[in-house]
Amino acid sequence: YAAEIVPPAQRAVGGVGIAFGTQADRARSRTLATLREQPRATADYVLEDLDPPCHARIEAARLKPGVVLLRYRDTTAERRAAEESARVAARFAAVLEASSDAMITIDANGRILAANRSVSTLFGYAPETLVGRNVAMLIAGDDATRHDRYIDGFLATGNSRIIGRERIVQGRRADGDVFPVLLTVREATENGERVFVGLIRDVSDAERVREALDRSAISFELALEAGRLGSFDVDLARQTIRADARFRAVFGFSADTLLRCADLADRLRPCDRERLAAQVCGAHAAAEIDFEAAATRL
Repeated sequence: YAAEIVPPAQRAVGGVGIAFGTQADRARSRTLATLREQPRATADYVLEDLDPPCHARIEAARLKPGVVLLRYRDTTAERRAAEESARVAARFAAVLEASSDAMITIDANGRILAANRSVSTLFGYAPETLVGRNVAMLIAGDDATRHDRYIDGFLATGNSRIIGRERIVQGRRADGDVFPVLLTVREATENGERVFVGLIRDVSDAERVREALDRSAISFELALEAGRLGSFDVDLARQTIRADARFRAVFGFSADTLLRCADLADRLRPCDRERLAAQVCGAHAAAEIDFEAAATRL
């Protein structure tokens, strides 16, 4: 072995020391024994007497009968990089599992590569049963075909309809139940391949609240219309008024006029103006203001 002719004092210089010592001898014996059955062999070992310990690898190849090529290589940097990568991956996996949102990774063909545990809670499927299947199975109706079309369009042109954006689609549970979800898709690279990570959140409750508010707003507008009433909101901090068309018509304000509290006060008689000011001052403590006054229309 060429390295063995190096004087002992120089054996630790330039990494030559990884070829010597008990650990190196044992690794060399393992590779030579393996070469009896196959043309190539490797063995990893640790030089624990160094501070810090050094990781090394011996690679052996049988060139021809009686001739063996040995290569010693310091793999400390590679080992540390791999360990750090494993730690980062473990932390990331822990974050995924702890997330209350469902997270799904798919490839460019829409096949599911991985899913976290929240997918089971949201869709009713065990994550491992989804791997290899098309993500369209979790999306209902036209949203499923649109999703695949958007991915294909992004890969072909780079123009995104969904990548990096939030949108509400109809999800489908294992029992067939359809429900609204907030979907965010982002592009990533995994082992040199383009993949897409979907973050999915159940917005059923939020949608029900929004629908209830919409119904309330419609009912309120119909009630105002039937009673020929106007409505307005007052921002006491900014001293501004936001009013509907009927309110503006009653007082003679144009549709594009920025209304201020002072503008409304100018329409009232001085005595009514003072009474209104007194009630407004106590508005923070009172549940409501009930005020009747005479107004002028300019």
